[in-house]
Amino acid sequence: MKKIKKIIPAAIFLTLLVCVLLYTRPMTLVQLCSGVDITQAVSVSGSFSIVPSIENSRFEIDKNDERFSQIVELFKSRKFRRSLVSLLPQGAKTHLPKDGDFQWEVMFEINDVPFPDGNVVSGTLISVDNFFGVLEVRFDGDVWRCTTSDKKKWLSDVMSLIS
Repeated sequence: MKKIKKIIPAAIFLTLLVCVLLYTRPMTLVQLCSGVDITQAVSVSGSFSIVPSIENSRFEIDKNDERFSQIVELFKSRKFRRSLVSLLPQGAKTHLPKDGDFQWEVMFEINDVPFPDGNVVSGTLISVDNFFGVLEVRFDGDVWRCTTSDKKKWLSDVMSLIS
């Protein structure tokens, strides 16, 4: 009886640990977003701002722009780790800005994507948002707070291409 009392909590702990490790494992956008491939995007658009400006500047990059392949390349093999914070209700985000801080949102427009339910969908299917270093991926109504390796440099690399 004493062994069972020890085994049950250990089994629960191991199950939770496995679930956490699976949820937070590094994944590409294709893996995270149910097989939707950003290399099939027809355009990339979004907005950005750099402090001290409070205005967002818009951008749109289509396949004919040389930056298109560069930005797709920055995102296609990048691995993102979902944070456990994503499982909690998300409120408003705030940031005390300093000169040089930046934020951006990059949206991938993809046409004729078959979903598992049989629907074929077109439009802005994947969005990646950098709110002053807080990274979120949006897809099909889900929002995941994420991190990625060498995040600061990667966020700057994206910003240099879209600004």
